[in-house]
Amino acid sequence: NEKVLGKEHPGYAGSLYNLAELYRAMAAYAPAEPLYQQALAIDRKALGEDHPDYARDLNSLAVLYCAMGAYAQAEPLFRQALAIKEKVLGKQHPDYATNLNNLAELYRAMRDYAQAEPLYRQAMEIHRKALGEEHPSYAMSLNNLATLYDDMGNYAEAEPLYRQAMEIHRKALGEEHPSYATSLNNLATLYCAMGQYKEAEPLYRQALAIDRNALGEDHPDCARDLNNLAELYAATDRPTEAVESFGRGLQAEQSNLREVFGFSSEAAMRAYLSRIGRAYEALVGLAVTGGEGSGVGPTTGLTWVLRRKAILLEALCSFRDAQRVLEADPGVAAQAVRLRGLRKQLQDLVMSPPRGWQAGQLEAQRGQLRDKCERLEGELHRALSAHLGEPTYLAAQVESVRSQLPPEAALVELVRFDAYDFRATGKQPKWKPARYAAFVLTPVENQPPRMVDLGLAQPLDAAVSAWRDAMTAAVEAWSADPEGFGKKHEAGEEAKLREASRPLYAKVFAPLREALGSARMIYLAPDGELNRLPFGALVDEDGKYLAESYRFAYLGSGRDLLRERPAPAKGTVVFAGPDYDLKPSQREQATRPLLAALQTTQTSVVRGSTSRDLGNAAFAPLRGAEEEAAEVRTVLTDTPFGPVRCYQGAQALEEVFKALPAPRLLHLATHGFFLPDQEAKPDDRDAFFVRTSMEIGPGGAMTRLSHTENPFLRSGLVLAGANRLNEAKAGNDKDQQTDDGWVTAEEISSLDLRGTELVVLSACESGLGDVKCGEGVYGLRRAFLQAGAQTLITSLLKVPDVPTRELMGKFYGYLAQGKGKLESLHQAQFDTIKERRAVNACAHPFFWASFVLVGEAS
Repeated sequence: NEKVLGKEHPGYAGSLYNLAELYRAMAAYAPAEPLYQQALAIDRKALGEDHPDYARDLNSLAVLYCAMGAYAQAEPLFRQALAIKEKVLGKQHPDYATNLNNLAELYRAMRDYAQAEPLYRQAMEIHRKALGEEHPSYAMSLNNLATLYDDMGNYAEAEPLYRQAMEIHRKALGEEHPSYATSLNNLATLYCAMGQYKEAEPLYRQALAIDRNALGEDHPDCARDLNNLAELYAATDRPTEAVESFGRGLQAEQSNLREVFGFSSEAAMRAYLSRIGRAYEALVGLAVTGGEGSGVGPTTGLTWVLRRKAILLEALCSFRDAQRVLEADPGVAAQAVRLRGLRKQLQDLVMSPPRGWQAGQLEAQRGQLRDKCERLEGELHRALSAHLGEPTYLAAQVESVRSQLPPEAALVELVRFDAYDFRATGKQPKWKPARYAAFVLTPVENQPPRMVDLGLAQPLDAAVSAWRDAMTAAVEAWSADPEGFGKKHEAGEEAKLREASRPLYAKVFAPLREALGSARMIYLAPDGELNRLPFGALVDEDGKYLAESYRFAYLGSGRDLLRERPAPAKGTVVFAGPDYDLKPSQREQATRPLLAALQTTQTSVVRGSTSRDLGNAAFAPLRGAEEEAAEVRTVLTDTPFGPVRCYQGAQALEEVFKALPAPRLLHLATHGFFLPDQEAKPDDRDAFFVRTSMEIGPGGAMTRLSHTENPFLRSGLVLAGANRLNEAKAGNDKDQQTDDGWVTAEEISSLDLRGTELVVLSACESGLGDVKCGEGVYGLRRAFLQAGAQTLITSLLKVPDVPTRELMGKFYGYLAQGKGKLESLHQAQFDTIKERRAVNACAHPFFWASFVLVGEAS
């Protein structure tokens, strides 16, 4: 068709569409989407937006997005296609009914049953009148309405519809067709919901045989059949068979993960993981709550945790590495620049919207920019996907991770999961309250990992909050009397914190001691609210802090130990004590010579308009930052981490920070910020705590940032000039090209920090962010890792200024002596404990426990 008709002919578009349909049927989503998009563009140009073929293209692209769980992208396409078919074909046409059905399917998937049911009924009636009661399209309508009733628990209404649909499919399509298999599967699912397992099992088995023969075992329909059969086995006390079937189903899902990730934005990846996550959580729950009789060995449980936990970060880091390799490709470079520009526009729109814009207008523009960012991110990922290596998450093995553990180490993989009730029937809830579990892996060959059920998540999460509240009380006492705290208050505050520590230690760590054996170095991969806890500050049965017995290195997943590490870069860069009051007129004067000296070609530099409306926010000078920078320079200059470059005061500029080639070590002594989503806690002042606190003015950018859904815009660092954002610069073209002193996590994540062995963030709570179960912490911590940094030292708590400087001095002293990163931090903390006990007979964790090491430890 291309040679005969040309690339702009509707006939060529039809061929593209048919090929896309084939790929979609094969679950090959990556090649299908661009073919749909190309057919859509040709038909729009050649036939116009009121043509049925254009509506067909829209509908099928929306079906693809539904299969990926990208419902927000699918709905407007379905609605547009429906409107076209109503206008062109009328409301009694079968194609109009097909669109009604698909829109209803979307609403059912979103659990909006009230919107779905009338659409299903309308589609069914149109199909009945137009095609008759023996047509597969009528059977599809019957089946889908039955599925809705099944989801709603209306089994008496669902069963006859399922049976009628199955019989039509059998007669019209035959007993080897995937649509017949779907009917069998759905009827079996209904029987399971009714507790009729004997009736369900042969139907599941028949559906699996048909789909395996027609589609192949890696197809999503086969994964569905295998996982459903596994749930039946678990419900009927056949754990060994359940584990085997779950394993095959999950492996089929793994085969599709890379396919979907290869052309998806991060948001679309997350939606797809959510859509397919049921079988993974069910298997983990079976492993943990089923005990010895579950049939799920701890090795199987840990294997699947290693293959699913924190995989988004690994996928994004893989795309980042491929992008760096392909920077010379003009197409890739142009896409990357456009994406950074769009993200900068979105950030500026949040922080400093155009004057006079109404809330609705602002939200509409933000929505358009978000959609553009997601589309462009997906296009960039598609261009990069052919150059990716084999992801470790696809087939991670316990023994591969074990081989990376030093002799004195152990891995503690923590998992927060929703427990699945395989025997729930009718309207009984399938999902039980969330729980925590731990998998403990030691270097001992052939020793299976230990699996420990840590109990319900809610009491543990509450205990973490209570512990942090006790820490906050100590911060307030120190803030009121810093000079007298050690003699007057420290012992009492430490006693309170120890009391808050007891339930946490008893629930989280004491159950692991036996499994840990003689291990003294713990690779800790937390999940959920446990990401907010410095484990070294917990107190054991003997009254000792865990930091006195163990060294903790934090990971996103034990799979991180398999990550390849690039050769180290050279030198150390320090940003310390920025001049937050630097005037806009002084920025260019300060910036130009520094950028010229760098002679950099960093492609990740983003220029944009300066934000201008930050309410009453004001940052105080960071006391002790100059001394901190001087100490780093003195200690590291004549070491493998030298030479040391310091940017202080007016030189600590955002422009310079973004333009720097990656150093081996990056030390940042400045204020950081993290704002939780204010939908949950609208008045939480403690959410924004820096090494010296500040007030958040109402109505400014802080308020807007706190309401944005993107956690990468709600966390960051501030550099020179950050207090001058209220000064209008409209009309000054030069100033419009300068940055604003606010470096969000979004901007940091786009830097190139490959070769940076260590980033030290000596600001309060710089390790916090939005906690997403299974994916870690979204904030500065994740941003620096995504940019390529191998290790972070970051804080989970509020930190005092002078003691922090002293702790950092000890850390760098040990690092200069050649000790490893984790050993240096641990020894600095241990020394601080001893020194405070010698002076005050106590050592409150406020002074030493906040900083944790995240990433590579040696």
